[in-house]
Order: sequence, then C-alpha cells, then structure tokens
Amino acid sequence: MSSGAGSTVELEAHMANVSAARRFVRSELEGRVPADAVTDLMLATSELVTNAFEHGEPQPVRLTVRSNREEASITVVSAGEGSRVPDVDDWTPALADRISGRGLGIVREIADDIKVERSGGNVAITVHRRFQDS
Repeated sequence: MSSGAGSTVELEAHMANVSAARRFVRSELEGRVPADAVTDLMLATSELVTNAFEHGEPQPVRLTVRSNREEASITVVSAGEGSRVPDVDDWTPALADRISGRGLGIVREIADDIKVERSGGNVAITVHRRFQDS
C-alpha cells in the first residue's frame, strides 16, 4: 500500500472543481509514476469526486494523492451517508441505455485495489494502482 502522508487538497463542492481534482492528481504524479497509472488515477478521481459532489453532503471534499516505487493511490473523503455507497463487489458499469451509473464500475475496472471506509459521517474511498511487482 502507498505509504506516507501524501499531498492533500480540499475542494469546495462545485462541479467545476472536478477538473481541479484531475489537475491536482496529474501534478502530483506526472513524472513520478508511469503515464498509464496517472491517466487511470485521474479518471478514478473524476468519477469519485463527481459522485461525492452529486450524492454527498454539500461540504468540501478532501483528495489525497500518495505514491511510492510500486504503486500510487488516491483517497477521496466526503461527508454523507456511507450506507449509500454500495459494496465494491457491486460496482459494475450501468447498461448502455442508462444515462448515469457507470462511474463506480469504471473505477473498479481500472483499480488494482479499492478500500471503502465509513466513519463519523464520512466516506473515504481509496483507489490503488500498482505499476511494479513488489
């Protein structure tokens, strides 16, 4: 698992901040980890931050980026009802005729590991992307 404190940014709950979240991930990882891992984690960030803004409480979202020689991770922490986040095993892409519902399935497909923690009215979702065998 990624170690260390990482770098964190707090984002106000406005959809315009989804692109700011992607830029933050890119700036923290670009040149440090393989390009495909950066791209995957930017996509995961976009999906998770969008969901936090759409389904969470109208409070700031905290995004943390960590990396080491074997992997990188992002953690999105938002306020809201943790029971509304389905179990990771249930994260599947929506059918093609659905307007929404693809995000968590996409995240599950590109992640090597996902951890969901629910506590104190917050939900923290951590997505790991490995790029070197340990």
